[in-house]
Amino acid sequence: LAQRMFEYYVLLRRRYQAPVFPVVVYLRGGQGLSEEEYQETLFGREQLRFRYMSIGLAKLEPEEYLEKSPLAAALAALMNRARAPNRLELRAAMLRQIAKSALDDAQKFLLVNIVETYFELDEEETERYRKFLSARGYREVEEMEVTWADKMMEKGRVEGREQGREEGRVQGREEGREQGLKVGLVEGKRETLLRQLTAKFGPVSEKTRSRVQALESVAELDAYLERVLTAESIDDMGL
Repeated sequence: LAQRMFEYYVLLRRRYQAPVFPVVVYLRGGQGLSEEEYQETLFGREQLRFRYMSIGLAKLEPEEYLEKSPLAAALAALMNRARAPNRLELRAAMLRQIAKSALDDAQKFLLVNIVETYFELDEEETERYRKFLSARGYREVEEMEVTWADKMMEKGRVEGREQGREEGRVQGREEGREQGLKVGLVEGKRETLLRQLTAKFGPVSEKTRSRVQALESVAELDAYLERVLTAESIDDMGL
């Protein structure tokens, strides 16, 4: 990494003809806020010593960065939460900082996605978290998380999106989102299987394509994806 940092620095400096401040951010590991360096020696003589800033998120205390910027609030999800007095309050504070910022919706979505991805709650915590938001008046956080859930659902196929929304109207938004993502996953595995079949055996027939599209089980699709690795012909697939 040290050598790559030096090479990136040189390339950016040459391209833009401007000063460059190099920083590496470790999502895992690292030594907090520190400095690292890259050295080159030749014939026993030091030819180069290049320094760059290093930020190891896992060693930083999230409470110290919540108020600094929306980006810092989102990255706090990757910081050391072991000593946080209240996990639920900390998570809500991160999202509130993003919600009340002047960022546009697309930028907010990216930051919310960091928190939702790296600051997960178990089932019991999720229930307490929902009650906590309602009791403390974190309405902007609730609305933002609902928006994030909707956008994640939309990333699936049309079938998954529509089915998820229908389930959400009947059983609640949370179940709807999970159902939508599941159907999107199934559709993605179907497409992967079809691509692998085409790559190995050539264009597949409409009959085979129809049978693949009829598969609804993730486990069943995974089994076919494994089988395609060893199958010697399309007939060996059992489709």
